[in-house]
Amino acid sequence: MKQNEKGQFFSLDFLISVTVAVLAIGMLLHFFELSVYGEKEARLQTAIDSIALTSSNILVQDYNCKIENSFKLQGYNDLDGCISSFNFSGTNKKELLIPNGFGCFISSDGTITPPVGCETDFTGTAKDISVVSRRILLGPNNISKMDFETCVESTCSIFEERELTVKIWKE
Repeated sequence: MKQNEKGQFFSLDFLISVTVAVLAIGMLLHFFELSVYGEKEARLQTAIDSIALTSSNILVQDYNCKIENSFKLQGYNDLDGCISSFNFSGTNKKELLIPNGFGCFISSDGTITPPVGCETDFTGTAKDISVVSRRILLGPNNISKMDFETCVESTCSIFEERELTVKIWKE
């Protein structure tokens, strides 16, 4: 071989293998990027779902139907799933554990006074929305044992079945 002759700098096999390696690394990075994005979205949706569920639990627990003292002495507690009023005006977003940066709308299939800060429904197009609907009873604030037993044994006139809906979204 002569000293002044130039040889082949890259072989075709080497170029093909480098191209395949670069494509494989690119596909792997793309997969990881999609996984991280999917996990981030799942964490946000889980957070919104838990905020909505917690808010609805607080509403039902704070406004639940109370029972008379004589009824309590027999071992009964306040009635879960029953609320005495759909007037939530004494409550606000902070008391419902809804953090800043999240919107809320609380509604019912009847007349309702929503908590402060949760009066306006979401009108935009967001994909991160959670809605919790609960079938609850609207009843008097002081339930006697006789009224309760009458409802269990026959027709019930002191309770009205309603639906409470809590909607939470990322602002």
